[in-house]
Amino acid sequence: SLWGPRALWIERDQMWIALREGHSVWTMDMNEGLLHHIAGTGEQGFHDNNSHDKSARAATFDGPKGIALDADGNVYIADTENHAIRRIIRQTERVETIAGSGPDQGGFAGDGGPARQARLNRPHGICLGADGAVYVGDTLNHRVRRIRLVP
Repeated sequence: SLWGPRALWIERDQMWIALREGHSVWTMDMNEGLLHHIAGTGEQGFHDNNSHDKSARAATFDGPKGIALDADGNVYIADTENHAIRRIIRQTERVETIAGSGPDQGGFAGDGGPARQARLNRPHGICLGADGAVYVGDTLNHRVRRIRLVP
């Protein structure tokens, strides 16, 4: 069983699943019905992978409620209770925070500045635009925020 599936994304024959209460990301092979653990320890927390020898499974999340994939297969997660947007870089299997500052940093700030210094307040929905930007439903700020990624 899955503990609190909250957000889904379909990529060909794979379903990506963000588990709110399970604090993790999984895939399900829709042909075989098999689950695969992708990221998160399952423990509530806020931890990025800062070295190349750690996998995305060593990262922690807190109540993710949104998931989307880009054309390169990178996974974007609205890490709701951490007030952050996280990205799983598929090629390196690492997790990084691209916006927001962590669980004690909810609020509103940072429009027009670096996304890592922005403050979000319980982001839920997430999607990727044709312009390459990440769009986020910043729930308690009553806004849709746009994150422009700089290569």
